[in-house]
Amino acid sequence: MRISAYLFPLFLSLALFSLAGCGGAKKDRLAEARACIESGEYEAAVSLLDESLASGPDAEALWLRAKAREALGDPQAAADLERAAALVAEAAKEDPAAADRPFLDDLFARLFRLRCPFDRSEFSARSYSPPDLSFGPQDAQRLGAFLTAYERIRPNDARPKLLLGKCCLLGGYHAQAYNYFSACLRLAGEDPWVYKWRGDAARRLMDSDDARLAGRMRNRALDNYNRAIELDGREPAFYYARGLYYEYAGRPDKALEDLKRALQLDPGFAPAHFDMAILLRNTGRVEQALEHLSSCIEADPDFPDAYFQRAYIYFAYNRRLKGVSSFRRACELARADLEKLLSLMPYSYDGWCLYGDVLRWSNDLEAAARAFRKALECDPRGHNAWYRLGDVYGLMRKWDDCYAALTRAIECCDDLDPQYYLYWFTRGKYRQIAARSFAGAGEIERAAELHRQAVADFEQTWRHYKRLVFHQAAREGRNPVTLTADEAENLRCILSLWTASCRALGDEKKLKELLSLMGNYRRGAVLRD
Repeated sequence: MRISAYLFPLFLSLALFSLAGCGGAKKDRLAEARACIESGEYEAAVSLLDESLASGPDAEALWLRAKAREALGDPQAAADLERAAALVAEAAKEDPAAADRPFLDDLFARLFRLRCPFDRSEFSARSYSPPDLSFGPQDAQRLGAFLTAYERIRPNDARPKLLLGKCCLLGGYHAQAYNYFSACLRLAGEDPWVYKWRGDAARRLMDSDDARLAGRMRNRALDNYNRAIELDGREPAFYYARGLYYEYAGRPDKALEDLKRALQLDPGFAPAHFDMAILLRNTGRVEQALEHLSSCIEADPDFPDAYFQRAYIYFAYNRRLKGVSSFRRACELARADLEKLLSLMPYSYDGWCLYGDVLRWSNDLEAAARAFRKALECDPRGHNAWYRLGDVYGLMRKWDDCYAALTRAIECCDDLDPQYYLYWFTRGKYRQIAARSFAGAGEIERAAELHRQAVADFEQTWRHYKRLVFHQAAREGRNPVTLTADEAENLRCILSLWTASCRALGDEKKLKELLSLMGNYRRGAVLRD
């Protein structure tokens, strides 16, 4: 017993010495890793930090390894930063002051940048990068949880609030973003960029269901943009942001002035070229719009929306304004732009739909069908894609596929959607075409059944189109409803196909009724419910 009592303090002191040695070795490895990072020896730094972390997690070691991994292009850098932030957040629960470490500012700034890779398009607007479609409200909540711990450690520092404001703005939490940017201005003084970002939050709050809030934010957004320009009148991003505000507020003249000013300050400012093109297109100046879209793409070859809009103009406007040879060329140009867009954004529903339209009008029906199916992989309830797919199948005379796709379009579409009547009409039209084909082949019963189904489709088309006309007339203040030339022509077209199927079925009573109606519908006629 005496020997044991004597030896115990000795063993304890040896153990403590050993632990102190381990701690010292760990500090040495961190110091060596820092030296390696400073000299650009990133792989050696990662090896040293792997050894250090083998003995247990450490926020500083994870932060250093993330720096080295980021320099090497290793995607695991973001995961290291998250683990480091989680350790800091856990320590902050016990004692926020004790969790304050010198590397925190860099840690959270890096974490924000890597988790929000489209930050530069949103906040500097100097160059556009395709948005990370995975970032949304839930991602903002996850990142915000780490940033909130950072704010708790440094409650009187503007930097955590700045990152939280950006995070909320990107995640769609615009009211919270506005409040965080306001806190930044109180803590750090006037900063033109913070005014710009607070203006962005206010502009998005103009969409609020709360009319009073929307009205307040309409004024505050403009005040913030004006203040940013007062503080720094040479920054093109501020004029660009105010131009977007004017565009959204229905002031295209003022929007054009600000966008022109932004481009005077920076002729290579891609987003300003893009929004200038949209405004010019909307006012009918199509050729000028195309010039700005080309300038946008020249300034930033990875600007996906510019390819989409230029393709849309080539396809839609050249088809209407130019001859057959011009339209073919327009389709070629649109196709090239859309292929570039889809290489940048392979999950763009609208991109695949427009690509399918271009292929359809280029008579490449098999490729068009593939494009519409790709659109439906992006949005299985995309009724426009189902409708277009059904139309292509009809042109290919794949009747069962055609009816199935058009039926799906009807199922996926809200019956108040203006296009709803067209889905019924197109299904009836293709059933009628198929009926004629079967009748010519001697399959009389099958042809008759298809005509009966077509009649039912045209009845639905008639009902839904009349309702659409009444709604449109109410919006325009036409009462009693007097038909426009286009409305009268559409009604006559529906009746014409309807009568054809009734004639094929030998339904004389319905045929007489429909022929009588056809004479009633002309421009200026009154539509009766």
